Amino acid sequence: TAPTSEAAPRRRRLLRDLMLLALLFTVAFGLAYLALMPGPVIASSHAVPRVLELPVEAAERELTTAGFRARRGEGRLHPVLADGVVIWQDPPAGTVLSSGTVVTLTVSDGLALYPVPDVLQFPASLARRVVEAAGLRIERVDSVPSSAPRGTVIETRPSPGSARPLGSGVVLVVST
Repeated sequence: TAPTSEAAPRRRRLLRDLMLLALLFTVAFGLAYLALMPGPVIASSHAVPRVLELPVEAAERELTTAGFRARRGEGRLHPVLADGVVIWQDPPAGTVLSSGTVVTLTVSDGLALYPVPDVLQFPASLARRVVEAAGLRIERVDSVPSSAPRGTVIETRPSPGSARPLGSGVVLVVST
């Protein structure tokens, strides 16, 4: 009976010592975590919302509501988005940042214009490919009698070098 009575207090002391050791380890780990982590323990970080293709005023409101600060960067011409529309944001949507971070918005200054290529004296089939490669489309092909070889382009409307928005129509006038 005597050995059993001595074993019980030993087990309790061992259990108490293990519990104290676990508590000490937990406290030391917590203090080291707080001291060594670069960010706050409870972060106010969240993802930047996507504001591309929104009018700049609406984009600024959305960013402000989400806790970010909007700043307008340089404007750029854009192939398809009109003046005053956000065409890029930096940092991009989905990036997790802390509240108050500045998001720079690049805003469209209007449609970029593309020159009508000079396809005069080209065969109509080649002229069509060149105009389409320039980002424009063939609106129609008109045929007129001319002293130029049959099937060659003698005129474009608008004239070569004219600036047009992407996808604008060009009329080819071909010799018959």
